[in-house]
Parts: sequence; C-alpha cells; structure tokens
Amino acid sequence: MASRFLVTTEIRQNKSSSAKQQYYLSQIVLNVDNIISMREGDEFKRKLIESDAWPEGLDQRLGLTKVLLRSSGYA
Repeated sequence: MASRFLVTTEIRQNKSSSAKQQYYLSQIVLNVDNIISMREGDEFKRKLIESDAWPEGLDQRLGLTKVLLRSSGYA
C-alpha cells in the first residue's frame, strides 16, 4: 500500500528566551496512515488570542485543527 502525505502548517512554541514571538509557523508533512483523529482546536486558539500570543501575520478568523498521530516508536 502506497503512503499518502499531507502538507500542512503547525503552530510551534518558540523556546528561545530572546524571541519576540512566543509562537511561530512551521510547515510539516504528515503520513496520513498515522493520523488517528482530527478535531477542532478551539481551546488552543482561545489560549493564543487571550494571551496575545497569536502568530504575527496569521488571520484570527482561521480555524485550527488538533491532529492526533499514532506513535511510531521513534523519539
């Protein structure tokens, strides 16, 4: 069976103490065979907006999705 992939954008936390933005955007590739579920990410969106941490340049009308992946056993 051939693997299928999904290219999407992830909101990542910036761990650098000198960073101006707390979160930033990163493009990722997911193997759809490893996706267990996809749900609306309203709670995370609310947290970002309330803490004024919404990534710069990202429209706040955008919907977020939480993706749960199957563990591959790799670190």
